[in-house]
Amino acid sequence: MKLNENMEELRALASRPSELQVAVYGKYNHGKSSLLNALVKKDIFKTADIRETIEIQSYTQKDITWIDTPGLDADVNEDDDNKANELLSTSDVLLFVHSVNEGELDNKEVEFLKEQYKNDKNIILILTQIDKIETLNTVETAIEKQLLFMIKSIELITVSAKRALHSNSKIREQSNIGTILNIIENNKEKLLFQREKEKSFLKEKINIKIENRLRKLNRKQNNISTERAQLTNEFLKDAKHVREKKHEEQ
Repeated sequence: MKLNENMEELRALASRPSELQVAVYGKYNHGKSSLLNALVKKDIFKTADIRETIEIQSYTQKDITWIDTPGLDADVNEDDDNKANELLSTSDVLLFVHSVNEGELDNKEVEFLKEQYKNDKNIILILTQIDKIETLNTVETAIEKQLLFMIKSIELITVSAKRALHSNSKIREQSNIGTILNIIENNKEKLLFQREKEKSFLKEKINIKIENRLRKLNRKQNNISTERAQLTNEFLKDAKHVREKKHEEQ
């Protein structure tokens, strides 16, 4: 990564709000907004059968900012896409949502998760809409096989936003919404510490790159000074030779 890219990343980290940033990402109509409403226990995020999340939506509650992004297959312009990517890069946690009703992950989802894994993103894989399928275990096993490269490094949770809204408390518990909240709450301090660690790492990386550039500039300056001295000596020798020759001719 180039120095200016490191600087941009550091500026983004420094400007990040004090609240824990949790970004929710996934394909269209996989239950992202419904999941978020269940997590905050309020009807904040728009849900519909047609695409609603074109712009970034966020809501802060109890020191956590929940962010609903346009999604992996969002039909948005480049500016919105860049905003979504920036939010992903500076978020503390990524909730990646996939509807089990769609079966296993598609190639685009797998590639996206691979990229986030390489970037050391804290990922919680949320399998939603579990009420709509009878072969949940089969789909879950298939997805685990797809993600063998990272499955031990992430949390995988099956969720029902529908159950979270049920009047019966036992059914609400089966939604697993509480599991997500507990994981985030229990790791909040660790995640915020990790954020500061990222800043320190980037600062050190930037300082090393600046020092290397300064050393290169110094070497260039020394080489220029050496070449200048050599040219000066050659000029003086030539001038002396010319004077001596003229003297001999006289």
